[in-house]
This record gives sequence, C-alpha cells and structure tokens, in this order.
Amino acid sequence: MHQVDVTEPGTEATARLLSAAEGFPPNPDGKVIMWHRPLAWRDGLFLVRTTDLPRRYDELRVCDPATGCSQTLPLEPTFPGDAEKCWQPPWAAQKRWQPYVLLGDDGGGGGIRPFQVIKTNLVMSEHHRYLETQTFSSESGTWGTYAKLLAPYFHGSSLLRGGLPLVVGGAVHWLCVTDAASYVLMLNIRTTPAQVSVTTLPVSFPRPNNKVSLDYLLATATAGGSMMVLVADGDKISAWVQTATKPTAKWKPRPEVVVEYEALLRFRNVAWPGSFHVRLHWFDERSGFVLVYVGFTYGYFWLDLRSKKIVRCFSDPRLTATSVLVV
Repeated sequence: MHQVDVTEPGTEATARLLSAAEGFPPNPDGKVIMWHRPLAWRDGLFLVRTTDLPRRYDELRVCDPATGCSQTLPLEPTFPGDAEKCWQPPWAAQKRWQPYVLLGDDGGGGGIRPFQVIKTNLVMSEHHRYLETQTFSSESGTWGTYAKLLAPYFHGSSLLRGGLPLVVGGAVHWLCVTDAASYVLMLNIRTTPAQVSVTTLPVSFPRPNNKVSLDYLLATATAGGSMMVLVADGDKISAWVQTATKPTAKWKPRPEVVVEYEALLRFRNVAWPGSFHVRLHWFDERSGFVLVYVGFTYGYFWLDLRSKKIVRCFSDPRLTATSVLVV
C-alpha cells in the first residue's frame, strides 16, 4: 500500500510505501493478518476484508488510519438471493455490482468514529428484480434487520456494468447497465423502512460494446447537487446530467463534454498517442474532483468538475489502479 500526498498545490506528488500497521491499524485482538482486501472507503475510513493466520478466517474490519484504531465486525449476514455473480472488486476493469457501502460520522471521541456498513445484494432474473440490504451499526455493534426491497420500473435479467456507489443527500446511488436498459438505482436510507427508486437513462446513453472501451462513474454537478454519470470513451470524458431534483428527476437527452484527452496530455506536456484507455477511479463529492487514471505511462490526474479543468497530476511506477484508495 502506498500513500500519495496531493494536497499541497504547486508540488509534485510522491508516493511513500506504507507498512501494514500504518495503512491498516492492528487488529484489536492481536491476530496476525495475512491479507487485507479493501471493499469500500469514505470519510477517512475504509472497510477491508482480512484473512488471519493460521486459520485463514475472513472477517470484515473498519479502519481509521487517522486515529490508528479499527473495529472488527461480527459475522456478516448471508442473503437468500443469488447475486454473488454480480460482485467484482472495486478496482476491476469491468465494474459490476459493488455490495458494500461505508458511512462515517463526524461524532465520537477517542477511538474509531461511529460508522455504518450497509451490505447489499442486487437480485436479477427474468421475473424478479429486487435489492437485499442489511446494515451494521458501530454504536449497537450488531447487524440490523434483513430487508427485501422491490425495484420498480427496473428491467433486465443480468447486469452488464455498474460501478462504485455514490452517497448523496441521504441516499445511495448505483449505476446499473442491464441487458435491457441503463438505470440509476437509489436506496433512500433516511426513510424507515428504506425505499428503492429507479430513474432510467436516455436510450442514447452509451452502452458496453466491442468497438469502444467505456468506463463509468457517478458524480454530482455541485456538492449535494444534481446527479450525473461520467462516461470515458475513446477520446473524451462526457457527463450525462439530471435536469431536475427528485422525485421528478429526468436526464438530459445529450451529454456535456467535460474534458478531451488532449487536455490531459497538454497538462503533462506530452504528445497525443492517438488513443488510450481512461479509468474513472474515484469522485470526491466534497471537492468535486475526479481521480482519473490513464495507465502506467501517464499516471493519475485530478479533474475539477466545477471548472472542467485538470488541476493536478502525479505518477509513480509503483502505483497502479489497484493500489490507490482515496480516504
């Protein structure tokens, strides 16, 4: 694991190799951890799946690098719906369903800050489409009640592409490109019980194909503002934007160009190679920055969605798309 400081403007970012203890605070019960696999991260916390020695037993643990504290969760629930085939690691090139959502809290004194972990499961078949959820609260120390939530106006029997969930305005959003259409699925976690709603993206929204490599990322136009779906294709990053607020939210039929790839290369003073594959790695709703990965040769870029300009870049031969977490 590497730490990259990109907070100081006007300086070249460098990567520092972190020890396991620095990146992942020691297990509270002193177990020797063999593997740490990040599953979700938000508000300075991150959720990892750990494997200890000598049993090689998996556990979920939330780590707070700022305080050096962590908390191991009790055995996670299993869902009756069969949707594990949809899951892939957050760094997978072809992102699909990401089941874990981590929510941090500003409160708390010493130790790890209060948090919640929402485990979800998207079930899709020819006749059934619903979301399974169960939430762990650090304050109670237990998993809550299982919920099965129907997804209205959601069609398809398989999920082609998805991506990282985005938490905005008390709701969790997922991009869902199915074999029938393209949607944004929203889980409202402020209501009791939680509710699911779906908006349909325009028919002109680009879908996976064999001609152009596409990458998707959910974002907002302003902090807590309208939703947008960023799409990276062969030569640019575009934004498909909602035109109104919920519950009557609609999507513009055509995208807005956010940045062309030539602007990324001009920022680094390198020549345009003709084409390359861009990964939309992460969106920070507080700053409005998108972390863009352009491969080993060009590294990472910070794209400011407000100004539609590249504001920072950094690269290091030790860094890949699988090794960078934004916390």
